[in-house]
Amino acid sequence: MQCIKVAGLSVEYKTDFPSVMEGLFADYFVGGQESNVPSLTLDPGPWKKSITERTDQRPETVEFYALSVALGDVLPKYKRLQTHGVAIEFEGKAYIFAAPSGTGKSTRAFLWQKYLGSDKVCVINGDKPILWFKDDTVLACGSPWAGKEGLQKNVCVPIGGLCLLRRSHENKIQRATQKEFFDFYLSQIQLPKAARTIMDSFSLIEELFSKVPAFLLENDLSEQGVKVAFETLTGKEYEHYRI
Repeated sequence: MQCIKVAGLSVEYKTDFPSVMEGLFADYFVGGQESNVPSLTLDPGPWKKSITERTDQRPETVEFYALSVALGDVLPKYKRLQTHGVAIEFEGKAYIFAAPSGTGKSTRAFLWQKYLGSDKVCVINGDKPILWFKDDTVLACGSPWAGKEGLQKNVCVPIGGLCLLRRSHENKIQRATQKEFFDFYLSQIQLPKAARTIMDSFSLIEELFSKVPAFLLENDLSEQGVKVAFETLTGKEYEHYRI
């Protein structure tokens, strides 16, 4: 078996394609489990059949995504959540845009880079960042599963804000209520199979809402949309940072 370190966890995994996985996990590959961090072992086997039935991807690609599902299934036991969204970093804080596929999450990350500079805005993960509930802080962590663009960085950054994204012709943002947050966010995480771990997931979502400012963001793909989100999330004046 091989091992990666992701979101502060030492993750050993079974694979039929060791050289392929080593390449895909290159930024996270450590070779063997580390004794000073929590460790777990993933078996993609139980998940491969259902993924194969829904896709015509090559076997190694199916296994890669099966490992993601296997990891997401156990993460809540370790005070972590795998979420569907884009996590970006600006001046030492992470900002997450969560939304269903096709809503323009990645596009918003690219727009922040376009108007604020790719040297100031980096993408932590473009599809499945991992949230790590560490002490009194929630961190956004990179993972190898980063969507079709493959945008990811092996870092863990304190989260400064989270946006529940809705496509709109308007540009407005407001604090989400707890009900709005739960109703929306439950569809953006992988709920585990085990009842106990599902309860762990619910507790973590509740903790996320209590510790991280959450907003409903309705905006278009314009510079004004970037400005509205940026100023609310960061508390900074957009024109001061615009390139």
